[in-house]
Amino acid sequence: MRVVAAILITVALASSGCEPRRDAVGSAPVALSAATRSAVNDAVRQFARDVAHDVTREGPAAWRRYFSPSTSFFMASDGQLVFSSAASAARGIDDLTRTLRSIELRWGDDLRIDPLTPDLAVMASSWSELRAAATSPPWRNGATAGGNSATPTGRSRRRRPRRPRRAG
Repeated sequence: MRVVAAILITVALASSGCEPRRDAVGSAPVALSAATRSAVNDAVRQFARDVAHDVTREGPAAWRRYFSPSTSFFMASDGQLVFSSAASAARGIDDLTRTLRSIELRWGDDLRIDPLTPDLAVMASSWSELRAAATSPPWRNGATAGGNSATPTGRSRRRRPRRPRRAG
């Protein structure tokens, strides 16, 4: 199950609809100033750094702080619905805390932020994770040469069965 969303803040965008917002008297909103766009961009980049740092340091449980408990919450990744609700996200995180010891999360260099209002933005990015399963050893060293590999215990093990030699 993938936990990291390619788009983190889609819930607000989906619930706001496709039409531009209007104020109480029905006029279209004023475009964001360059300073406001920059401030929103900086805040969302900091948010992304915080998420990656916390998930990497604390493991999957850190996601709880970043997922909304709202009934409108959902999460999609790679074009697929991962969590349809906050309750399904909570169950998914619980499952991950039992199956993964750690996750190292990195956002891609293509991180894109589109400020929509002073309090709302859409963030999209490629990402990568290095996961360690709870049941695997905390480290693994190996070297391969000529079909043999070193194991964590230091013993050598053949990768392929030896073919019988032909008699003379």
